Amino acid sequence: MKKIFTTMVLSLAMTLSAMAVEVPMDAKLDYNQGIDFYKLGMYERAIECFRSAVRTYPDYIDAYYNLGTVLEYLKNDAEAINVFKQIYARNPHDYEVLFKLANLSAKQEDYTKAAEYISQIPESSGYYKQAQALAEQIKVNTTLPKQQ
Repeated sequence: MKKIFTTMVLSLAMTLSAMAVEVPMDAKLDYNQGIDFYKLGMYERAIECFRSAVRTYPDYIDAYYNLGTVLEYLKNDAEAINVFKQIYARNPHDYEVLFKLANLSAKQEDYTKAAEYISQIPESSGYYKQAQALAEQIKVNTTLPKQQ
């Protein structure tokens, strides 16, 4: 009986590893080229490459992350939010991305959405303290009178 169970577990493991989808070479090449352009300070070209990588392989989390990071660096916050939402949709427990979404939402003065993202970051996360500091900042920003 133990032998049958072991065989079944090994068979299942082999089936699951065979089902794991490898990132297509074209997407990897675009991604690596995007990294190279980023290092050279050619941000628009890097953006094009990361976008091409995610078009080729829509679940390419690293490409989304780098695309969002470059957009954030260029202060294109609204578009960066949309990109980070793609990661969030695929992995809602990526607390770094939740913090980025909260921070970017706060920059856009969408404090309700920022608070929603913050509330999903557990105490066990390395981003919890930063998230709580952001929550305090949001409280201050929403209680201060708007300057004209």
